[in-house]
Formats: sequence, C-alpha cells, structure tokens
Amino acid sequence: MKYNPRLQAILNDITQLKTQTELNEVIRAIKDKQHEIRTMAAIKVKRAFGAGDVVKVRWDKNTCKTAEIVRIMRTKAVVDVDGERWRVPLNLIEGRA
Repeated sequence: MKYNPRLQAILNDITQLKTQTELNEVIRAIKDKQHEIRTMAAIKVKRAFGAGDVVKVRWDKNTCKTAEIVRIMRTKAVVDVDGERWRVPLNLIEGRA
C-alpha cells in the first residue's frame, strides 16, 4: 500500500523499535491522539446539530438513513428513524438530510 511520505517515515520508525516499553509508549500516544480526534469530531457535531434537526445517519458501509435528532448526549445521540428510536455514536451523523 502506498502511504504519504510522512506516514511512511512514522511506520519505518515504528519498525525500528526494540523494546516493549518503547512500543507501549507509541501505542499510548496513538490512543491519546485517537481520543483527541474523536472528541473534536463529537464537539463539531454537537455544535452543528440540535434536537429536531433532520440528518443523515451512516447505517452501514453503504447505507445512510434519514433521521430526526431527539436528544444529543455526551458521546451519542438518540435519533428517530422511521418511528423507531436508536442511540447512535455522534461520528455516524453525517449532515443534514
């Protein structure tokens, strides 16, 4: 697989690690960054949408459904899809329908 040069350099550095401690530090840093990215995405969704908004929700890899937001919580939203209420992660909300 072809990666951008910056990512390729990072992957090469990872293959040079010698100890479990070094690897654990890299894993912790990756998890911290992943948490930061997810948090920022959730904040963005919370600011963009509110209860009553009609949005598109990614249902699976190839399907989006139209839903109405009933309530937004810290990491999830309750949405109404065809009369059924579902609790979905904020990162699955893609935009207004």
